[in-house]
Amino acid sequence: KTLSAAFSAFQRGERQSPMVTLFDIDNFKNINDACGHSGGDEVLKQTVGRVENAVRMSDRLFRWGGDEFLLLLERVAPDKAAAVTDNVVRAVAAEPFFTGKRDASVTLSMGAAFFRPGDQGYEDALRRADEALYRAKKKGRNRAEVSS
Repeated sequence: KTLSAAFSAFQRGERQSPMVTLFDIDNFKNINDACGHSGGDEVLKQTVGRVENAVRMSDRLFRWGGDEFLLLLERVAPDKAAAVTDNVVRAVAAEPFFTGKRDASVTLSMGAAFFRPGDQGYEDALRRADEALYRAKKKGRNRAEVSS
């Protein structure tokens, strides 16, 4: 509902182009294997906390599934997109995570895309964000890519 509402407001000209990002924790299966499922859950919680601290209160974070998340940023100037996404990636990787059993180094990969005037729905931006996420992983992970 939130994505649909943001897209509708964009189409009506009520908002500048919102940016949607998809991100996931790099090599999360390895973290789960090394730290156990409770350790993996702790990494998920700490990741959410670090991402929330790196963005504005008005930005919205959703769990998209498994270790994948969606972040909706409604007011980001296109020339600031790379800086915003890079800041989130750096905030997560800045310090090790303590999982209760051991420290874990955690990084994430992120793909971002803006809504565009020709989009038929928010799914178009999600598709571009997913493609950008794939590019970030292909380029070595621990990075963000913004769809052009």
